[in-house]
Amino acid sequence: MLTLEMLPAKNGDCLWIEYGPPGDRRRLLIDGGTRATYGGLRERIEALPPDERTFELLVVTHVDNDHVDGIVRLLQNPQLGFCFKDVWFNGWRHLGDPGDDVLGPVQAEYLAARITNKRLSWNRHFEKSAVVVPPEQELPRIPLAGGLQLVLLSPTSAELTRLRGKWIDVVTDVEKDYPDPGSTADWLRRFDRDRRYRPDDDFDDALGPERPPNVEKLLEVKFEPDDAEANGSSIAFLLEYGGVRCLLGGDAHAPVLEASVRRYLAEEALLKLPLDAFKVPHHGSKKNVSKGLLDLLQCRRFLISTNSSVHGHPDDESVARIVAYGGRDKELVFNYRVRQTEKWDDPRLARKYHYRTRYPPAGREGVPVEL
Repeated sequence: MLTLEMLPAKNGDCLWIEYGPPGDRRRLLIDGGTRATYGGLRERIEALPPDERTFELLVVTHVDNDHVDGIVRLLQNPQLGFCFKDVWFNGWRHLGDPGDDVLGPVQAEYLAARITNKRLSWNRHFEKSAVVVPPEQELPRIPLAGGLQLVLLSPTSAELTRLRGKWIDVVTDVEKDYPDPGSTADWLRRFDRDRRYRPDDDFDDALGPERPPNVEKLLEVKFEPDDAEANGSSIAFLLEYGGVRCLLGGDAHAPVLEASVRRYLAEEALLKLPLDAFKVPHHGSKKNVSKGLLDLLQCRRFLISTNSSVHGHPDDESVARIVAYGGRDKELVFNYRVRQTEKWDDPRLARKYHYRTRYPPAGREGVPVEL
């Protein structure tokens, strides 16, 4: 059995994955959400018996705050007794030759300093180098204990190179007096003075009436791909376990995913990629969900993680593409019931486009999906 739970992460991602038979359950953690939602992740770990707090893998898909901040906070709390057998995260050291006077995003440097300071296994499956898709070889396939396999789909070296060029711009917006990139001791001292990782505010999105979307009109909007460097560097992979396939898209760029899925189809001699679930990239942004990508999939469930508090995700255009091009008999699973997601709970649209919706129970946030 495999279960994927979209923990409440506000506008971010925090995915808790369990697999294996009763009595031998194994776990993965993908991203940590925002610092404001860290409490939910902490409670989820505390609910485990102390001897079951070992994770086969922690993946921090990329350096955006809504994915990394909760992990930065988590690593401050070793008293929880968790253990990660390996951590996948592309930090400064994995972006190529830095040259002189080039900086790293603050949260990424904090995380890298914590990983180094705690001597955690870091990108061990990639011989401590970058988590990256090679240009010509077969897609990397990484087996984990208990019969689970991960097939890496993103990023490519080109996306990591683009992120290195943006690194300085991100950090200098925040930091004026800074240590060198990758300097563990200096970043740990700076982190200890940073107050942003203490209990924070909350977000309340009151529901109100919303007209059903005009899918036909939304489909006329031209797809314009995401060009954000951080999103392009996102780790995305196919998870395979006991005949189950789940695509975890991070915030990856659609053209990169399309190219890697085509490679996978060729390697497996498949016409379409059969999926039990697809965690839609970038919280359902219209720049990361393309018809070209959807046409390659045969998917039962589309998972969207966001409370719409930032950027208004999921965009109507991307959900319209999913309902129109995502095949028949599909389910849209949202981990928040807010105005931007509730509008798709429309019986007329659901009948016309052959889909169902799933939300958290009333008064709850987050959704577990058994695959």
